[in-house]
Amino acid sequence: SFSGPAANSRFNKLILWWCELRKQMKIFAVAFDAPYVKDRVWSFFQNEIPLFVVPALVVSAFFYYSLNNPTFLVVSTDASISWWILFVIRHYLTLQLAYMSEYVFVDVLAMRTLFSSELV
Repeated sequence: SFSGPAANSRFNKLILWWCELRKQMKIFAVAFDAPYVKDRVWSFFQNEIPLFVVPALVVSAFFYYSLNNPTFLVVSTDASISWWILFVIRHYLTLQLAYMSEYVFVDVLAMRTLFSSELV
């Protein structure tokens, strides 16, 4: 009859490690709240990109290509209007990435998983 690997064998340790990893990943998947993330990402691509980012890129391209990249006279720099528009877009996307990182690291990892409770 087949009795399986010995209790102290490498194979048994690998199996135990794999089972523990699967258990932790299941806990992480429940904590991640996939329907909420899917809804928020879809909302971002459905609302924010076409309503803010794409029009700002079009206006920036219009200033750059059609109006020969005029400078912004309100601020005493050599930065053009199209540069300022792209600057705002970059900061907006960076803010959205910060929101996403906050959700992953604070809400999911620190508040909902057992990882943080094991650290304490």
